[in-house]
Amino acid sequence: MAKYVSVKGWLECEYSQIKEIKKIIDNYKTRTNMGSIFSSENMEFYNKGWRYPEEIINWTAYVFYGADIKESYLEFIQDEIKEILKKITYIDGMFFFYYEEGEIKYWKIIDSKMKEEKNIFNY
Repeated sequence: MAKYVSVKGWLECEYSQIKEIKKIIDNYKTRTNMGSIFSSENMEFYNKGWRYPEEIINWTAYVFYGADIKESYLEFIQDEIKEILKKITYIDGMFFFYYEEGEIKYWKIIDSKMKEEKNIFNY
């Protein structure tokens, strides 16, 4: 039986960077070097969790991701985020990964640099 991870998070960026972020994500799903365990249909399906603002509200734009995904596809989503951080500078953000077994990890992103922490909450 498949295990799932609840992924919730956002990237804070300039409104002008949204088009490039969307392009990275759209192109990433077609990469063939992800290995045979990732089907293109499932990568496309899980990319539906990304949400982009349609217009700017004041000065910061937020790109959100939220979905419950098969744990085997977590690497795909995490690699997409890492690819964005490699290609676009000065992005901040936060991503939370809630595992079925109760483990919680989060990524804190400042200036396109990511730091991973575990079990920040005591449940």
